[in-house]
Amino acid sequence: MSTMGEQSSRTDQLRGMASDVKENLNDLGSAARDMAQQKLGEAREVAGQYYEQGRERAKDLEQNLENYIKEQPVTSIMVAAGVGFLIGVLWSR
Repeated sequence: MSTMGEQSSRTDQLRGMASDVKENLNDLGSAARDMAQQKLGEAREVAGQYYEQGRERAKDLEQNLENYIKEQPVTSIMVAAGVGFLIGVLWSR
């Protein structure tokens, strides 16, 4: 009968260990999920900053182009015509 008691005790120990392992895995999974969410938030923030920088540069480029066209209208027309001609030549091939 002592063997039955020992087996029951070992079974209880194994169940306790399995329960501890399950709890540790759940905690680890939660920690990993939290860290992933944090990193995703940081990545979104950085991407937003890059987007804003690109947007500002595009506005600056547009403003500079407008100023150049106002200052050099004939040159701007000639450049546009040349680019249009090149595109037409390449397109017809």
